[in-house]
Amino acid sequence: MRKIIVTLAALLATAGLIYTVFHFPAAGKETPSAQIRLVRVWVSEREPAVWSWLRKQARQYEKATGTRVYLRAAAAEKPEASGEEIRPDLLISGEGREAVALRGYALFYRDDAAPGTTPVPTSLLFYRPSPPPGPSPTPRNAPEIERFSAILAPADLAAAIPGAVQSAHPLKDFTDGKGDAAILTAEQAEQLSFPTGVRPLPDGKGGIPICATAETAMGEAFLKALLSKDAQEGLAEAGLYSPFFQLYNGNDPVREVIESSLSSDASLPLRPEK
Repeated sequence: MRKIIVTLAALLATAGLIYTVFHFPAAGKETPSAQIRLVRVWVSEREPAVWSWLRKQARQYEKATGTRVYLRAAAAEKPEASGEEIRPDLLISGEGREAVALRGYALFYRDDAAPGTTPVPTSLLFYRPSPPPGPSPTPRNAPEIERFSAILAPADLAAAIPGAVQSAHPLKDFTDGKGDAAILTAEQAEQLSFPTGVRPLPDGKGGIPICATAETAMGEAFLKALLSKDAQEGLAEAGLYSPFFQLYNGNDPVREVIESSLSSDASLPLRPEK
């Protein structure tokens, strides 16, 4: 009986060894199914609209390719200057090889003759009512820029108009009456409580590019996805602008004004439409 038990134990050990050899990889090796593809994206942009667009594109890319996208807030410095061992596959900042999106600005000025906006109706049951918006900026015949005594401008656009006054908070200062015009985004202008008019900045200077630099083949693949037509059209959901496609056509007068002025800026690193 003891001999039978020993024989069965030996057979079971042999079977276990055979299973281990054929079903598990050698030490230090992984099966293809166990490997995780990851693309690291460092983003120096702090604007919420940029992050909103990137997060959505990352989710769609992961779903389409099975490659995970790791988005990380980073300094604007180049990877080699960061002192870190792990380098990004793709770097997104204000400077780079490819413009993937644009932030758009225009000149907004107080216009008491502009029509107001009808408040949003009371919400339905179980839904929180939306706050009544302020008057919408009106793209009418704007006065000459020389007419304004003080134009408040963010640091990046302080040189866009001669005589502009640099402001750390142009929206707040404009609201407080510290200037009779301000260089703002469409999103900022929507927060104004008084009627305003809008005019494009001269020479397409209202476009600030958001650029990307691919450091690896993985980064190049994700960059290609960001430059695709579907991804570029998704910029409109975040209130951004495309270097290649017209996004606002008949459904947003203010952003149309901004978008039409951006196409004249020859200094942006644009690529021909595919």
